[in-house]
Formats: sequence, C-alpha cells, structure tokens
Amino acid sequence: MACRRFDWCVLLLLALALLILPLRWLLAVLLAGAVHELGHYVALRLCGVNVSNLRIGIGGARMTVGDMGRWQELLCALAGPMAGLSLILLARWLPRTAVCACIHSAYNLLPVYPLDGGRAVHCICASERVCRRIEWSCIGLIAFTGLYGSLFLKLGYLPIVVSAMTIHRALAGKGTCKAWSFSLQ
Repeated sequence: MACRRFDWCVLLLLALALLILPLRWLLAVLLAGAVHELGHYVALRLCGVNVSNLRIGIGGARMTVGDMGRWQELLCALAGPMAGLSLILLARWLPRTAVCACIHSAYNLLPVYPLDGGRAVHCICASERVCRRIEWSCIGLIAFTGLYGSLFLKLGYLPIVVSAMTIHRALAGKGTCKAWSFSLQ
C-alpha cells in the first residue's frame, strides 16, 4: 500500500463515544467495524485489485482501488457485510460484537449508494434509471419509518435522527469517484 493516513478527528469521535457508550459496547462497535472493513480488503486482494491510499476517518475506511469488473465490484461490496454477519457465529462469546455487527451489516446493505447495498444494486442493475428508482424508494421508506417511529410509536427523536443521517449520507454520496468509501456508522 502506497499511503496510509489516519484522520485525527476519529480520536475526537471516540472520546465522544466513550461519554455515551460503555467501554465494552464501544469496543464491540470498533471490532465489528474492523471486521467489516477487513472483509472488503481481503475480497479486494483476493480479486487481484490494487488497493492504495488507505485512510481511516470519521466516515469509515476509505481505499483507493484499481479497476474492477462488475462482478468483482459486487463481490467486494458484499464482502464487508458478509464478514460482519459472520460474527454471529461468535455470539455466544462476543454477544455485543455480534449485535453491533448485525446492525452495522443491515445498515450497510440498504440499497442506497454509497452504502454497500447501493454499490451492489449498481453492479446488478443494467439501467441507471432502475437503480435510481430503487434508491429513492428506499430513501422514502427510510423517511417514512423515521417519522412513523417518532410520531406514532412514540420512540422519541432517535428514529428521525437515524433516518435523517441515512438520507444525508445517501444524498451526500451521489458524486462519482474512484475511491471506495466504507462506513463504520
């Protein structure tokens, strides 16, 4: 790998997370995220894809990768969530990590670009128009779910905040770039 960078804002985020989460849960979140990213990296290397400029930041790990075919990209996009879901096998010994990995993988499998599910949809769909319809349908469902959870199920502001963050992430990631970005959120 040519370049490795660490975004120092991650330390600030970790310090804030320590104020909110108990240390055991924070470690579980970090382990689930690391396994997820490792799944992407291993799949990229097994596919023979050149990986450079690894950067770890608030939004997750960001790797610049070489050219890939559609099936290679599909495999590499789904490798992270599948690696995370494999932590379910360790649920007896690492229950917090298994829970965090399930939530993290479910979030990343949403069919919204730049999340892994959105990347997979873009690899599978032949039409960009179909991809956009799938994404906007999912964004609408996320908005509806957030409002429903807050207003009708009386779950407070958390469902609206989570849905707003997901929608923001989806809309902010609409630019095209060659770098792969994987989220730890």
